Parts: sequence; structure tokens; C-alpha cells
Amino acid sequence: MNIRYRVELRQAERDELNTLLNGGKYAARKLKRAQIQESQSL
Repeated sequence: MNIRYRVELRQAERDELNTLLNGGKYAARKLKRAQIQESQSL
């Protein structure tokens, strides 16, 4: 996957993404977007 944009996340934002990705049931679209956001973060 080519990285188009580099984003900088604050620790709180990074923690929120991790909790979303590590458990629970969420919509597939929301999870996929969270995975993409996390992979593009610095």
C-alpha cells in the first residue's frame, strides 16, 4: 500500500484508535478507516 499522506496523531487520538481496533464490535467501515489512519500516522 502506498502512503499518500503522513498524519501526526496526539497520544489521546492514538489511544482511541487502539481501543477501537483491539476489541468490541464496530462497523467494518469504521474499523478499516481506523486501520488506515493508524498505518499512516507517524
